[in-house]
Amino acid sequence: MGSQYQIDPTYTLISSDQHLYRVSPLEYRDFIKWFQNNGTGIPGFIQVNVNDPNDVDMVMLQEGIKYSPSAWFNQNLFRHIRFRYRTELLSDYSFELDDEGHPYWVVSVVAPEIGYYGGLSAKGVIIVDPITGEMNKYTMDEIPAWVDRVQPAELAWKQIDNWGYYVHGFFNTLFGQKDMIQTTDGYNFVNIDGQTYVFSGLTSVAADHSINGFALINLRTKEASYIKVGGADEVSAMASAEGQVQHLNYRATFPILLNIADEPTYFISLKDSEGLVKMYSFVDVTDYSIVGIGETMQTAHDDYLRKLKTANKQISGEVAEMRTVTGTVAAIASAVQEGTTHYYLTLENDAHLYVLSLDVSAELTLTQPGQNVKIEYLDTVGNTVAGSGFDNLEMDYE
Repeated sequence: MGSQYQIDPTYTLISSDQHLYRVSPLEYRDFIKWFQNNGTGIPGFIQVNVNDPNDVDMVMLQEGIKYSPSAWFNQNLFRHIRFRYRTELLSDYSFELDDEGHPYWVVSVVAPEIGYYGGLSAKGVIIVDPITGEMNKYTMDEIPAWVDRVQPAELAWKQIDNWGYYVHGFFNTLFGQKDMIQTTDGYNFVNIDGQTYVFSGLTSVAADHSINGFALINLRTKEASYIKVGGADEVSAMASAEGQVQHLNYRATFPILLNIADEPTYFISLKDSEGLVKMYSFVDVTDYSIVGIGETMQTAHDDYLRKLKTANKQISGEVAEMRTVTGTVAAIASAVQEGTTHYYLTLENDAHLYVLSLDVSAELTLTQPGQNVKIEYLDTVGNTVAGSGFDNLEMDYE
């Protein structure tokens, strides 16, 4: 279908069936593609599980999406809405699913709160069935529970910037500029108790790559929180994570803010030149030199907790410890996963399956059953463990 459609890059973070997904519809490539396919509509949408990179679906619909921002004439989403709601001020739109998995367009209806033009804020939504074109307008008290986004993120951030910029009034912005703060470059979305929030760091107007807190906004109610914490901004954390794997030339994604062991933490995915996630990283907000790294989220998480403990941070919960085992190789095999060679080996009288990447030691390529080896690994639950160190005791290679 790539010759007719492309993926809308504006993915929506939604909570559905106890899972978090990013969903996005296909869209017409151009007017000719719409003209050829408008009778049947867009065949489906993409659904990505944010916790599992392998859980990616192209959801095909029994009837196609006929009303879309990429459609033309009377099938264009906003033109279609205008025929019925001619005077409403329309803002942001999002593609969402109800509890049964049926797709809808959710379009924010905004109104000024300051005079005739200033302080735009959502006062309701118009929900459009993209297949049939049926639509209904809802006030803030009537919006269905499955709707995640009501407030446009751009308007919310504009108001946060105004709050920080005019903290001591207009004349302070011209002269003293005392206590003035602004949002950092970029923002991301998180889901808390089934509600979608947008967040960004807050820094001084000097933009010195540090933050003095975070702004967290509920995109349904527009309830805002200011969390005071000093540390590195998102760009600095991305650079710190990339520095851990600079020899691999991986690039960091924009962070997600998490609370790990009562410590504010950036979570970052590291991608190769093809855009595939290869590693994960946790970076401490207050000290971005503390970086946990790993090929899986669990190993990166455990590495991060261990480094927090080494740095004498007061953290909650148990921390997995590094263990060392010496034994005789019972079996060894290799496999290539996403371009990286991994070795799987077992030791005599040991129930564990040890998984090590070739980057750990070149001696893995020469190791044979019957040889004595030493393995360093993280003591985690389960019999399959990721090794972080390897030494063939019968060889003397570095």
